[in-house]
Amino acid sequence: MSKTHATTYGGHIEPRAGIRLIVITMISMLFLHYPVLAISWGGPATWQLVLMVLPLGLVIFWLYTKLANRFPGASLCQMAEAATGRLIGALLMVLVLVWLMGHLTLNLRDFTETFKTTLLPITPISIISLLLILCAAAAAWTGLEGLARVSQLLFVPIYLMLALVVVLNLPHIDASQYFPFWGFGLKRTALGALAFLPMLSEITLLLILGQVFRSARVFRQVGRSALIIYILTGLGMVLLLVGLFGSPDAQINPFALFSVARLISIGRWVERIEAVMIAFWVMAACVRISLLLYAACLHLAQLLRIPNHRPLVLPLLLIAEALSVLPEDFAAVLRTDQFWMQTAGAVALAIPPLILIVAVMRKKGGHSRAS
Repeated sequence: MSKTHATTYGGHIEPRAGIRLIVITMISMLFLHYPVLAISWGGPATWQLVLMVLPLGLVIFWLYTKLANRFPGASLCQMAEAATGRLIGALLMVLVLVWLMGHLTLNLRDFTETFKTTLLPITPISIISLLLILCAAAAAWTGLEGLARVSQLLFVPIYLMLALVVVLNLPHIDASQYFPFWGFGLKRTALGALAFLPMLSEITLLLILGQVFRSARVFRQVGRSALIIYILTGLGMVLLLVGLFGSPDAQINPFALFSVARLISIGRWVERIEAVMIAFWVMAACVRISLLLYAACLHLAQLLRIPNHRPLVLPLLLIAEALSVLPEDFAAVLRTDQFWMQTAGAVALAIPPLILIVAVMRKKGGHSRAS
């Protein structure tokens, strides 16, 4: 790819900034109903389920790195076209775009519904949604470097807040809630790990944004570190929720982490820290929505061979906003989100390894010497 074309889509980000950007994007979903969903699969053994996901996720990302090394400096669209041909590659990339837009649409509605329920019950949902899309539009327009800087600022405060929530709730944890050891059985726990695996589909963003990483080594470092941090964070969350509430009660509360933060009270001095936690979560949600919008615009621009993603920001944002109002209520949002996460997420995870297999069979691409 020429320098001019690469520069048009944005500059480069350093490993630390990239790791924090991807981690903030992924863990923002752990504040929603996703830990509760994992608990419904794993029960007392949810912590084992999450640990099973880690090696599976690392294997999938290893395949991603093989694909990136085979087509150094190429976008996911270019990899697909080179490996499978222009028509098949375009169809595969349309599926990726559908996954991106579906994620963007459902997350937009999911976050607005959650903010309204937990924080702003009398605020019209349209106002909350408008604020989110304005932030997303501004961030997507300016590019990835601004989002990376914001993520660097948010990373430490968010993890300090999570650590505070865990530490202050430690005296109330009942370790017997983590047993029996295999929970509902080894088979169900393993199947739950496979069902939970599509929650890692955001690592596909790394291939879409791959041109912003300076080398193959940076790409590997960002993806591997982000996956490990994200899964360990999810492990800590499910251990906390199951230890406090037990798996039967934990899986019926869609705002479980919010409820955990409300339990904290030290005399009359430390109370209502959930308000501070939600403030950071709102900012993390803005980062996620903005990154999904930017990635969708960038991906569509590459698919259509448009040299600049900015003309696509407003159209895609309006489409996402219009689609986000279709679910009739929050229960419908949760059902749709669960189905979409499992189905479309699995497709998004599978497409890059499929491209790699076809490229190897057809002997397309070469191996990068980047270290």
